[in-house]
Amino acid sequence: MTRVRVSLEGDGATAAVVVVEGAVSSLAGSRSVRSVACADAAVVEVNAGPDAAAAVKDALAKVKLPADVFVDVRTVEDEVVVLAVRGSDPFVARTFVDAQLATPLSKVAGVVGVKVLGGRRERQVRVDLERMLARDVSLPELAQAAGGGASLEATIVRDQGSPPAEPTMTKGAEPTPSSAAVKLVDVATIGPASAGEPLRRDGAVSVRVLGAAGARAAVIKAAAAVARPAGIDVAALDDDSVESADLILIDATPEQVLQAQRTVLGIPGVHLAENPSSLQVIVDEKRALELGVSSNDVARVAAIAAGDGFVLVRNTENVVLRLERAVPLELMGQLIVARSAAGPVRLLDVARIETRPARSDRLDGKAVQRLRLSFDVGVRKRALAALDQELRSLKGVRALIERDDIGAGVCP
Repeated sequence: MTRVRVSLEGDGATAAVVVVEGAVSSLAGSRSVRSVACADAAVVEVNAGPDAAAAVKDALAKVKLPADVFVDVRTVEDEVVVLAVRGSDPFVARTFVDAQLATPLSKVAGVVGVKVLGGRRERQVRVDLERMLARDVSLPELAQAAGGGASLEATIVRDQGSPPAEPTMTKGAEPTPSSAAVKLVDVATIGPASAGEPLRRDGAVSVRVLGAAGARAAVIKAAAAVARPAGIDVAALDDDSVESADLILIDATPEQVLQAQRTVLGIPGVHLAENPSSLQVIVDEKRALELGVSSNDVARVAAIAAGDGFVLVRNTENVVLRLERAVPLELMGQLIVARSAAGPVRLLDVARIETRPARSDRLDGKAVQRLRLSFDVGVRKRALAALDQELRSLKGVRALIERDDIGAGVCP
């Protein structure tokens, strides 16, 4: 079977989901039509037979979708294998992956991509929005400063030569005169230099190889052929090493969802992941263009508002910018995203911030509730077996486990 994903973007994306589901579910050999929708984006995925992507495109050409919806159809590549790269120093392990391992793996026949996570040197910069506003610092100024220079602690965000700006007052903070230099440490808390990108729970750098399932043996052979520094170990992981999964409850009542949550919490080695942020930055692109605000700056604001942060690449390490603490929506709206001849352009001038509507998950046309699970090292198979046994005892609960969330990166 081939997995085909239809991505929808635009104001009519949610309404288009049912139309797309109907079109792809009628394809010969189609199975397991999944969908996720939220705000102005949605994803529909179907398992179908040969030439599935072309068949899906043909099916969509025969139905009427909202004119403002952008549609993208593509085949979803399978995960060939996950390699765990371990070493006493995770930074050395990550350097080995980037410099020596990733390229040979990407050249194996049938491989279409290599994704690496963990071990990259990075520093956390926790932005204090109130201090930024009090010192009249814009996000582009802060991002430009944090992305360059030899020392974050000595980095100047706004120099004495910066143009004067309207004073900004916030409760409990005194504005700094615009003629005074503002350093990064004046508006943010800088983390220790030793911090690194999170590793797997077993301390390894994760290397996901994507492509044709039949390439697994060749990928493992290619990995074994790469000369490794002393103390570096490379191992192919089995299914029990997967650290997360989603528990899908089909047509479940609130009481059944609560029962399932209690069941999960009662199984050793299984944890319920925290719900992601519900904030959404909705940009008026026409207005942003008129005021000279770049889409890149708005994307950075959206990432900060959602709590995800964004990464700036420096010569020796990455810098991750996040909010120091949660702030009221009206304060977030005061963030300066650009400067113009008329004065600072604030986020509320080009966008609105609101609580994101609950996402809608469906499987074969039925509503589902998604619980995100994480597992301690090496317990996944045993924990899922216990969970399956417990869920069978819950009257009326229909459930299944999904290894991947098709809405990841689209919906919270």
